[in-house]
Amino acid sequence: MGHLLLPGAPRETKISMETRARTPIPNAQYHELSTLELNLAPDYGRKYLGVKVRTGPNPIYNCHGLTFASRRTGIYDDADFRAILSDDGYTEIPEPDSLPGDVVLYFDAQGSLAHSGLVTAAPASPLHIPQIVSKWGKYGEVIHPAHVKPEVYGPERRYYRVTK
Repeated sequence: MGHLLLPGAPRETKISMETRARTPIPNAQYHELSTLELNLAPDYGRKYLGVKVRTGPNPIYNCHGLTFASRRTGIYDDADFRAILSDDGYTEIPEPDSLPGDVVLYFDAQGSLAHSGLVTAAPASPLHIPQIVSKWGKYGEVIHPAHVKPEVYGPERRYYRVTK
């Protein structure tokens, strides 16, 4: 399968990253997209109702990198997310109380963190569901209602805000 490699870039790099409590957070920046990944990306805007594609594919960061690392890298380990939530003072909040800037986390059937995003609009009529910006894999960022997402991201979602 062919790959797009950014000129002069190694295939994988990382940045120095830690929580507010100085816990190191392992991460990885990938610099390639397969032809398959490039071809799948445009389908999101057509396949999912209410989804607006915000950016094209970018392998440097994943959804968790968007949510917790300002789009600079990808974060991949469940224990690291739990450290971020604890060390950085996140508190779970009810969905109806979510506001722009809050974090939404999606959990799979086994309870592992599968996806994350940022609330961009508070719950509004008629469905009272927040709008989210998130990144679907190596593909682009999408703006979507919180309940509209690929099935692989799991059935459960929880909202968090930094309160400490």
